[in-house]
Parts: sequence; C-alpha cells; structure tokens
Amino acid sequence: MRRIKIRTPIWNGRKVGVAESKITDDLLIDIIYKVTGGERLYPDTYLLRKGKSYFYPIQVVKGVPLRIIPISSLEVYKK
Repeated sequence: MRRIKIRTPIWNGRKVGVAESKITDDLLIDIIYKVTGGERLYPDTYLLRKGKSYFYPIQVVKGVPLRIIPISSLEVYKK
C-alpha cells in the first residue's frame, strides 16, 4: 500500500486532490496541514480504496489530472 502526504486540502467543500498516477492500488493519505497552534487539522491517516476512487470527478491542475475526493468519504485507517 502506498502512502502520500497532502500539504493542504481543497477548502471549498473540504476535499483533497489525488493525482491519477498515484492511485495504482489502495492508498494511505496523510493530510499534514497544521492550524495556528501547530496541531494537524486532520490528524488521522485515511484510506482511499482504488476501486472507490473512480467514482469521483477529475480536475486537471497545472496539467496533472487529479481525482477530487471529499475528506468525509475517506475511511480512517486503523492499523
């Protein structure tokens, strides 16, 4: 399982953009954005299942196709 870090979520609708090229298998996502106090706004690690990712729209940003996925639809990963 591959793990990626998202620096900043998409604030309009609280979503993340994941590059299509990164979704080769199930994916672990860490959203590392920190609030003023230094704590992560989204401290959990999230799981994106490859099969579920295809149901979300694609948006091309700077020539890179991204799947736009609401954070609320990601599973919290439990080890």
